[in-house]
Formats: sequence, structure tokens, C-alpha cells
Amino acid sequence: MSIRSTVLALASVVALAGAAAAPALADHNSGANLDDHASSDISSNGTCYYGALLAGAPDRNLRTTSYRFVRSGNSLTLVCSYTGIPSFIPEAENGNGDWYAPTKPVRFVAESACLPPGVDSAGELYPDDPDRSVDRVDANTLWYRSTMTMVCFWPDDPTR
Repeated sequence: MSIRSTVLALASVVALAGAAAAPALADHNSGANLDDHASSDISSNGTCYYGALLAGAPDRNLRTTSYRFVRSGNSLTLVCSYTGIPSFIPEAENGNGDWYAPTKPVRFVAESACLPPGVDSAGELYPDDPDRSVDRVDANTLWYRSTMTMVCFWPDDPTR
């Protein structure tokens, strides 16, 4: 076997191993009106998302249609309410272990995990303007029993 063939074979193995080990990018972020929505769309007609690999999450992605964007001055706040989360979720493919709903309020911060509306969640960029910077902020969550509330705050509204 030539050196070139050996190098190509090794590169293929490394690439395949890396691809198999890397979870879906969307598991690492959160936000609302992502993907197919225009960047200025702050309606509540889509879904709010919280990825399975974020702080406090059970071993599954969470989605809700119960959310609101609030503009105040130059800022934008996203508030999402997740209800009906099972009290026990067994470990799945992400390997986070079994998840039990907290019996007292627990706060988590997923640092720089919340994407502004209109961003493609997999590529983490604006589909209509890939060079535009994406203003990621912390996803602040409060978990209690079968509910979770997520708040994301942008001091400078990224939709304007």
C-alpha cells in the first residue's frame, strides 16, 4: 500500500470517527422562531426550543409553542414556558443518564446557548446573510416538577 493510500485511509477513519462522535449541533442551542423564520419575526407562531445537551435538560430536546418575545427600549427578551415534562426520563442516546424532575425549584444557565430569531439552528448563522454576526446570549432556566421556564435577554435587539 502506498503512503498516499495509507494517509487517505487514516484520514477517512478519523473523519468518520469524528462525525459519529459529534452529536447534532441543534442539541447544543436554544431559542425561538429559528430556521425558517425571518430574522425580524418576533411573533409567537413557531416554537421555542431547548437542546438536550444544555444545562439541566433531560436526555431529549424540548419544544413548546407557549412563548413570547418582549421588546423594551432597545432590548429583546424571550420567555418560553415548557409544561408536561415527564417526572422521569430514562437515559437515551445522548448519555446524560436518567433524568428526574426536580422537586424544588432549580436554576441553570446555559452560557451563550440562546440564538436570536431567524438563525439556522444547525449552522448557527443567518441563512439570508451568513456573514452577519449571531448574537448568542445565555439561556436562563428555572425547573420545577413538570415545568421549565426559559428566559433569553438581548440588551441590543438583534431583530432591528
